[in-house]
Amino acid sequence: MICFVCSNLWPYTFGGAERHYYELALELIRRGYDVRYITYNWGPSEIPLIPIGNPPILYDSRGRRRLWPAVSFAWRVARAVRKTGCSVVNASVPYTEVFLASERA
Repeated sequence: MICFVCSNLWPYTFGGAERHYYELALELIRRGYDVRYITYNWGPSEIPLIPIGNPPILYDSRGRRRLWPAVSFAWRVARAVRKTGCSVVNASVPYTEVFLASERA
């Protein structure tokens, strides 16, 4: 199973990266791959989701990424990866790679 990891999910949140990952995942599904998206529970999706909880407030009043939600997300993602055994294609959230690296070591 191939997994994409992103705290945001297009079309619920807007951004070039979110849309790119979403479209890439859809194309892999069309080509017959087993794909999942590890993210918060944003809502229904064409891509099968592995939801890790409801989305928190990700940014502070100045528009900066809040530390605790990013670390918490990374920890939850590592748990989901361990549980499902998926191969992660892309993890685009701060700190997530550190938690995933420890899973593969």
